[in-house]
Amino acid sequence: MSSHNLSGQTAVITGSSGVVGQALCRAFRESGAGVIGLSRGIEGNAVETKHYAVDLTDPSATRNTFERIDKEHPPVDILINNAGINRPALAAAMTMEDWDAVLSLNLKSALLCIQQVVRKMMSRRRGAILNISSLAAGHPLAGQPVYAASKGGLESLTRCAALELASKNIRVNAIAPGFLDSPMLHSLDEAARAKLLKQIPLARWGSPAEVADCALFLASERAAYITGQVFHVDGGAGM
Repeated sequence: MSSHNLSGQTAVITGSSGVVGQALCRAFRESGAGVIGLSRGIEGNAVETKHYAVDLTDPSATRNTFERIDKEHPPVDILINNAGINRPALAAAMTMEDWDAVLSLNLKSALLCIQQVVRKMMSRRRGAILNISSLAAGHPLAGQPVYAASKGGLESLTRCAALELASKNIRVNAIAPGFLDSPMLHSLDEAARAKLLKQIPLARWGSPAEVADCALFLASERAAYITGQVFHVDGGAGM
């Protein structure tokens, strides 16, 4: 059971079908929050989480989905922009299709979701927005130019939004996970995993649950004096 009490609050979590998204949904449910997941998958109820299927790169679809959320649920207190994809390729070989796809989901969708919740947060003078960035924003690997660019942009958006919304008591922060124990990591061969592991001072992989624990803290009143920051959950790899 979470030590952070978010009872009575409503959290919207994008990218809810992925491993980090599932961990976030689970942790916020256990904290007492009402959780609404957004992903491209089929909408419905799953393990006490209401899911809506939506293409978050589409402004009209995003707006329509948040209008449904406003009608069917209490006001949104917490927004977590977790939706993201990666299209690995060397910069010289990157297609514009892949470039646009990654920037649209990783960066544009975050702005679209912020725009949909922020006015009501401003009127209530409360809210917490979290953007899930990546170690790659400051420490990119070869073959990840667009992923690194999208996450770097997301961190800049975090700081700008934090400045703009602070006077309304809305906090905006980011979490930058490092190498997590996930299907993406498991897809690498043993030699590649061993090379990555050497870059982590704590000498182990992180877990999606540890990212969710950081998110719980930042969404809670325990972080009431924190905004515009990027928290690295990476075992020291970003040092």
